[in-house]
Amino acid sequence: MDRIRVNSGQQQIFGTQFYKDKNGQFGPRPIEDFENLEERRREFGLGSFSEYEQLMHEKNRETEEKIVDRIKYRNE
Repeated sequence: MDRIRVNSGQQQIFGTQFYKDKNGQFGPRPIEDFENLEERRREFGLGSFSEYEQLMHEKNRETEEKIVDRIKYRNE
């Protein structure tokens, strides 16, 4: 649902979509009614946003490390 909303220019509901902004900062795309996000996620059986956000940042770091490794390998 979030991906569909984001791709149609709307704010996401559950905070599942992340990106790098024009300054290279990684974070969630805009979230509708952020104040009630945790309650909304809980109602739909999702874990806490803070835990999900931490996981997404870890995955982003891993991906960036893999990209750097590939670039180094190609330049050797």
